[in-house]
Amino acid sequence: MERPDQPRDDKELWQDFVLKGREESLHLLVQRHKLGLFNAAYRILYDTHAAEDIVQRVFVALIERKNELADVESLQCWLYRATFNQALNMKKLRRRTRDRERAGQTPSTPEMPRETAARAELREELDRALAKLKHSLRIPIILRYLQGMSHTETGEVLGLSSDATRKRISRALKRLRKLLSGRGFLRSLGAVEEGLRAVPARAASANFLTSTSSLLSAA
Repeated sequence: MERPDQPRDDKELWQDFVLKGREESLHLLVQRHKLGLFNAAYRILYDTHAAEDIVQRVFVALIERKNELADVESLQCWLYRATFNQALNMKKLRRRTRDRERAGQTPSTPEMPRETAARAELREELDRALAKLKHSLRIPIILRYLQGMSHTETGEVLGLSSDATRKRISRALKRLRKLLSGRGFLRSLGAVEEGLRAVPARAASANFLTSTSSLLSAA
């Protein structure tokens, strides 16, 4: 017998919203995933407001396509794929716009999140190294270490087998180690992994964290 306080999984909540119109179930889904999606988008764009906007768009698209996606196998997988697609598209658009406006100039380095604690330098170096990875290596690192997904879950989002996912992550870790060790940081793969797990989540705005009214209005 199911315990009354046992959390309902994504599929149950999604079906509850799609089939029965229960907005409280949608609210729980949004609250469950929005911060993770925000951090995923942020690590592509390094822009808080743009990352928040993308998450809003992703949930609006989900709601608008609710009948089409009623039986989606993994809602988490769909949400992260949609988030990365939108973030990458926005980055490409920004790059084209920037290139037109700053023809012949060297692009500035995006502002990295900073801490005031003693380990701020290491945090910043990790973020800078992560930002230098090509997207095919950065995204699995974001999912596996910053979002805490398993290899299987990461592979589902990427559309890769578990074995291929492990190989992709291994390549990404080696690239990160090379970038970091050249600057005197984290010379072993184990140290890189531990450093990534310790990277704090990016703080979203208070309004983004507490408000789902705009999304519910789209329902």
